[in-house]
Amino acid sequence: MQGKWVKAVILLLGMTAVIFSSSCKRQATDTLSVYDIESEISQCMTNYSEMEDCSEEYLSEIFQINTDDTVELVSKRSLDTHIDQFGILKQKDEESACEMAKKINGSIENLKREWDGRYFSEENAKISAARAESFGKYVVFAVLDAKETDTVMKKLEEIVY
Repeated sequence: MQGKWVKAVILLLGMTAVIFSSSCKRQATDTLSVYDIESEISQCMTNYSEMEDCSEEYLSEIFQINTDDTVELVSKRSLDTHIDQFGILKQKDEESACEMAKKINGSIENLKREWDGRYFSEENAKISAARAESFGKYVVFAVLDAKETDTVMKKLEEIVY
């Protein structure tokens, strides 16, 4: 009899742990197109209308990345300065999204070292604020002023989660 109670308590504790852990983890959507996300993010950007599309090859060259695990991507850069740019990549899974964000951030750090002091202070500030983050299967990178970069990251987080 006592053995049945022990088994029941263990089963109950196990089920409680599963329910608790699944309710604490945020579930990311992965059904959105990067173009739908871009449409939402573009409304937060001051100079979006002055940006042009960038190719996958451009991204691969600038950030030294391999896009084999990329399902879909969109990337824009400023026609004016070519410093302002952002992009959204949808990866095959969350692990590859995390790895892609790390690779892009590594390239951004290299750019920061190479570009320091070469450009106007406004442009250097944008390079300093540049970063990439992963949200589920999505990766967003931004080379914009600090406030706009933060806004883009927060907007993607709102959209994906």
